[in-house]
Amino acid sequence: MLHLGSTLTLFFFPILSSGLGTHVYRVMLAAPVLGLIALLPKRWEPVGFDADAEERTQIETKSRG
Repeated sequence: MLHLGSTLTLFFFPILSSGLGTHVYRVMLAAPVLGLIALLPKRWEPVGFDADAEERTQIETKSRG
């Protein structure tokens, strides 16, 4: 999938550059920043619970006996 993104970037960068001139760099900077802003409020938790707390509980249970 990463190869597809790289290929598309190589194809579209000259097109954007000729259309936007030096402003193309602002567009390229804005794209990941907008993605970051969109993801910050979500705070996605991949496992759905605190895995560290569960591991601590298992360790404490084993150490008790």
